[in-house]
Amino acid sequence: MRPRFKLMISTEGLVGIWLPIVVITLVHYFTDPHYQWVHDLLRRAYYLPIVIAAIRIGMLGAVITSGVVTMAYIPHAFLHSTHFDPCLL
Repeated sequence: MRPRFKLMISTEGLVGIWLPIVVITLVHYFTDPHYQWVHDLLRRAYYLPIVIAAIRIGMLGAVITSGVVTMAYIPHAFLHSTHFDPCLL
């Protein structure tokens, strides 16, 4: 395993990349749908772990992280009947 990819499974990677994804996802899932501004903010907050992975690990780290973020967000985006996307207006 390359030294850069060891960062993904190290304590530093856990705190800097994976823990923020879990926290953002949990807050996003449990936020009342009427607080649309919070959902917009949380949707943008997903960019931070991706950027951190890109800086610390490189392009492949960013791609892997964005895939994880996508898989975490898909159920919320498509399975919640009260989901409202302001971009569709």
